[in-house]
Amino acid sequence: GCILGAISIHYTSLLEKVIHRLPIILLPFIILAIFMLSSIDFYLENIYLSAIIVRQAITLLFALLIAMVCFHPKISLPTTNNAVVWLNKLGKISFGLYIYHDLTIMFFANYLDNLALIVVSSMTSTVLISWASYRYLEQPFLRYKKRFEVVRTRE
Repeated sequence: GCILGAISIHYTSLLEKVIHRLPIILLPFIILAIFMLSSIDFYLENIYLSAIIVRQAITLLFALLIAMVCFHPKISLPTTNNAVVWLNKLGKISFGLYIYHDLTIMFFANYLDNLALIVVSSMTSTVLISWASYRYLEQPFLRYKKRFEVVRTRE
């Protein structure tokens, strides 16, 4: 995600050229590949090869998916300031998504046997927990941020 963000800022025209050349029909195949690789990763569990190859492939496919959604000319989603609205909202709670996603996956993996149910339950609960964490834990601290800002004056 960080690398994609840096590329989109510093090499926007190159990224747009690459994404514009990709056919729109590739999108469902990317999503299908993510689910298939996630299933493989789920069933292989802690095999070292899975951690190296499969998870990196999932990461790259997610980055490609996000790049296509943001930069492909045939995909039109409601936008504000050239950013996809729902990505902005997820960006606000991204720290919580990062912190809580493993916990929710482990929780649901212990109690459910159906992979689809684990994925849906863990994703939904991760977003809800992350939103609550942002709203009730992070925002109160962020309000104090202004009190500690350094204001430069003219000399």
